[in-house]
Amino acid sequence: MQAVVSISSRLLGRKDGLLAIVSEFMNPLTSNESERDDCVQNSELLHKLRDWWQATLGDSDAHSSIGKGKGLIFTNQLPVGASKYAPRRADNEHQFSSWMQNLEKQKIHCVSPGLLYIRTEGVTDLPPFQSRMEQCLNIESKLVPRDNEMGRVWTPWNCDAISFTSKEWTRFAE
Repeated sequence: MQAVVSISSRLLGRKDGLLAIVSEFMNPLTSNESERDDCVQNSELLHKLRDWWQATLGDSDAHSSIGKGKGLIFTNQLPVGASKYAPRRADNEHQFSSWMQNLEKQKIHCVSPGLLYIRTEGVTDLPPFQSRMEQCLNIESKLVPRDNEMGRVWTPWNCDAISFTSKEWTRFAE
């Protein structure tokens, strides 16, 4: 995902360029209501996305042009803890052990499926080592509520989650 976000800031550098990614996001922001011990409040994901968006093309670039972006990342209100995520990806005990070791090494506490939208608002010149104070990507996180009757977020039958996502993106993108 890092490479896609980084290159998109240059390829979509015109006004109204759009990046849309469906993925699993590691350590997303979580609800204060979360009862999961292994999921914590974490804005590291937003910082990573901002850094990836304005990553320099290389040391030899004196100047590069990138799109100024505005984005939203939608994740589940209740992400899955690493200890529950690993067994879903593993087919056997050895794979489970490998998943758990890697998640622990990468300090991944929880995982959520999600949607990332970034719309460009024009182009800006970015000096190679721009200060973090001058962000080129304004990004926020939205927690999509789970419907106990309809199931997980963004299943085809969860109209409430689909409506929530659409309304929030429309409001944000204006």
